[in-house]
Amino acid sequence: MISINLRKSSGPKLILTLVFFAKAACAQLIAVEQNESSFFISSTPTITYLYPAADAKATLIFIPGGPGHVGLKATTPDTSPYFTRYHFSLMLKRLSSQNDSSGQFNVVIFDNPTILAQASKYAYPASRAASDHLVRIDSVVNHYQKLLNKPVWLMGHSNGAASITEYYKKIQKNKKSDAIAGLIYSAAVHGSDFDENTFLPVLFLHHETDGCEVTTLKEANKVFEKLKKNGNQKTELSIVRGGSAEQKDPCLSGFHMYFGAEKEAADLIDQFGKKFIQ
Repeated sequence: MISINLRKSSGPKLILTLVFFAKAACAQLIAVEQNESSFFISSTPTITYLYPAADAKATLIFIPGGPGHVGLKATTPDTSPYFTRYHFSLMLKRLSSQNDSSGQFNVVIFDNPTILAQASKYAYPASRAASDHLVRIDSVVNHYQKLLNKPVWLMGHSNGAASITEYYKKIQKNKKSDAIAGLIYSAAVHGSDFDENTFLPVLFLHHETDGCEVTTLKEANKVFEKLKKNGNQKTELSIVRGGSAEQKDPCLSGFHMYFGAEKEAADLIDQFGKKFIQ
């Protein structure tokens, strides 16, 4: 078991204590300090939530869609409905459990401390390319690489797909792309794209009847085909077919969020990971 205890020191920073046990792992909230600070980059830590796997081979960091902000705090209890009842969090949790999957992933949920401007029919979510947001992703990636010592995969859902494509393009430009071992491009917002020299494993995950007008399967398939045409032999398009539409905003619920198809979506991610994770 890996138990990560979060406490405040007498100074301004948070101290993390890592304790190893022999049995199954407990999930924990972890505050990650920024590795850069400037006028455009806040020093506010990023709150993350870790579902550790008992026998992990990789760490999957999940960047949410929508406004990217749930409002987690270091004091948020792990009994919060966001962790115990929200279907999407429970879908991700499956990937860390040997009872529900191969259990190959530690799973980290990333919560941006501020609300990010969202995509619309006419606008790309440029907030996902902002310096503060990209430094947060980089800080979380670096933190969990050191903490868990496993290859890091990134998963971005909806607007979060823009986060992972913008971040990966940035580290490619800075010649640091080896920091990421694989990407999950899930129900991606229109305009989220890759550099032509993207050759790491990329899973395109999408529901066949996603009803959100800015995250259509047709557009995701165009990006997938472009990546294949550019020579990426480690990419696949996996279609989720089950679940329920729900009587809610189609960009916030139902097929777009794999509602009722949590096992199917998690299994597709798990199967893709097994092909490329040693």
